[in-house]
Amino acid sequence: GVHGWGSLMAESYTRKADVFNRGYSGYNSNLGAAMMRQFSQEVLGKHDTDGKDTLFLVFFGANDATGPGSSLHVSMDNYSRNLKEIVNIAKSVMPGIQIIFLSAPPVDEEKLANVDWFAESGRSMDRAGIYAGECARAADAMGVFFFDVYSLMISQDNWKDMLSDGLHLSPVGHRFLHKELLKYINYHYDTDFRRLHPDQLPRHMPPFSKFKGEHVETIQHICEWPDEKGQYCVTRGPPEDP
Repeated sequence: GVHGWGSLMAESYTRKADVFNRGYSGYNSNLGAAMMRQFSQEVLGKHDTDGKDTLFLVFFGANDATGPGSSLHVSMDNYSRNLKEIVNIAKSVMPGIQIIFLSAPPVDEEKLANVDWFAESGRSMDRAGIYAGECARAADAMGVFFFDVYSLMISQDNWKDMLSDGLHLSPVGHRFLHKELLKYINYHYDTDFRRLHPDQLPRHMPPFSKFKGEHVETIQHICEWPDEKGQYCVTRGPPEDP
C-alpha cells in the first residue's frame, strides 16, 4: 500500500536509487523461486553490472509457516531450498549483489482468532518463530545477510500494535520495519554494505536551485551524477539572441 514499508523505502531512496517492489499477496517461497528467473532477467538482467550497487531483500516465510493443511504451506526443507535457489539465481546474474533475508514477523494469535480463515490456516506464534530460525540458518549457509524481523518486533512492548489483523503489518509496523531496515543498512559492519544507505548515496541530477537565475534554454547537457567532489557538470551553449 501507499504507506507500506516498500513504499517508504522507495521514498527514502528518491532520486538516489530505483526501488522495485515485487511483493505479492498470498505468495510463498515456492512461488517466489518460480518467478525468480523471470524477475532476474526482466529487472536484474537489464543492468550491466556485477551487482555490488544492488540491494536485494528477500522476505518470505509468513505464508510458508502456515499449517500442513493449508494451500500456502511450504515444508521447512523446501522453504530453505527455495531461499537458496533465489540466491543462486540472483548471483548468477549479478555475482556481487548484496542480499538480505528478512524473517517472517510474529503473529498475534489472539487478534487472529477474530479472522475467519485463522482456524484453517494453522498459523501460530511458534511456527512463525521456527521458520524465522530456518531463515537465519539459510542466510548463514548462503553467506548472505539476515534481518530478524521476528525477534526485533517481539522485543518491543507494542509489537502487537504493529500487526493490523494479527498477521499483516499495520501502519505502525510498516514504519517500524522501514526505520529498522535503514538502521541495519547504515550501521552494518560491512562498509561496502553501508554505502548503500540513502544518506551515503549521491543525488540523481542536480537540484533545481543550481539553475536559479540561469538561462536554462542555453543548457545542452547535464551530468546525471556528481563527480567525486560532489559537483555536477553542466554544459551550456551560446546565449540565444534577444
